[in-house]
Amino acid sequence: MPDFAARCVGVLEAHRSAGLVVCEREEIDAEGRTLDGPPFFYDQSCLVPSESQLPVLMMTGMGVPCQVMFRRSVFAASGGFSERFSHAFDWHSNFRCVLHADLVYLRERLAKYRVFPGNSTAAMTRNLGMSMEHYLLLLDLRDLAVAHGHPRAAAGLHPVLGQLGPLAVAVGGDGEHRRRRGALDRRGRDGV
Repeated sequence: MPDFAARCVGVLEAHRSAGLVVCEREEIDAEGRTLDGPPFFYDQSCLVPSESQLPVLMMTGMGVPCQVMFRRSVFAASGGFSERFSHAFDWHSNFRCVLHADLVYLRERLAKYRVFPGNSTAAMTRNLGMSMEHYLLLLDLRDLAVAHGHPRAAAGLHPVLGQLGPLAVAVGGDGEHRRRRGALDRRGRDGV
């Protein structure tokens, strides 16, 4: 969107401790129609200190590439994009940058993101590839947090892994597992 670059550069100039800016996005379909997108990440625009943001990034990715602007020196210090992850490279990159600098969140929709059923992310989700990549990513994020002296972020690994397994079952496959899981849940509530 036209204001993205100017707005993000201005924020980076105003907040020298920040290494990246993440804004909100408008999701559109293949024909360019606006979709109901994800909710806002935070309730207001804010500067988030690295130590506070890292545990959040252990739980969830934040900002696809069209939503993020990096300070060049921080991006270089982080090692740039890693080829280890084909789909979660943005989550990995954002985490590595936040190891070196604070994050500014803009509660403004300054980017557009096209969503359609045939994209590679949708395909990875259908075949459980995304869950496997997220598992490997989380292990790497924990190791990075430990190596950079962020034990609070590293401690977030186990609670997140506890949520990853059920999520993988809920989103992958042909739906049969969801029907079986629903039957198990009903049986457990009924005491059967």
